[in-house]
Amino acid sequence: MNAIQLVVEQHREIQELARAVLVAPRDERASVLQRLGDRLETHLDVEERVLYPMMRSHREATAIEAYLQDHHDLRMIWLRLTSAGFVEDPLFLDQAALAAATLREHMRDEEETHLLPPLAMSLSEPELEALGTEMLELYERLRRHQPFRRIVREVGDRVFSRVG
Repeated sequence: MNAIQLVVEQHREIQELARAVLVAPRDERASVLQRLGDRLETHLDVEERVLYPMMRSHREATAIEAYLQDHHDLRMIWLRLTSAGFVEDPLFLDQAALAAATLREHMRDEEETHLLPPLAMSLSEPELEALGTEMLELYERLRRHQPFRRIVREVGDRVFSRVG
């Protein structure tokens, strides 16, 4: 699969899960958040391991640094949403909507500005296909380990314990 198509497809899948969080019944929010977190973390990890290092050599280093910061921020936002008891908080839907908008903005910027357009201009179709295959294989391998759930268990509740 072409790397650009893969990134766009994953963006759409993640955005759909982010929308699903907003309409999920309260008792299903945690499960939708976990699915979203796993897909998001896997996607971010693949971008950071494969795509971003390659793009640094294509004059986009400043944008890549900004995207890495976005990834950190997105992880922290979703960790906050999955912290103990927050799905029951009256502010949950407002915070989830803000998180979804932040995610959407990051993805739109990648697709329209500093990531996918330069990638399309700098790689041939066979190179994009090979890159997409590499990314998809890593994505599938990482996803089996439920990466976001592991992060939540290791860090989430400790970092975002609720006060009051």
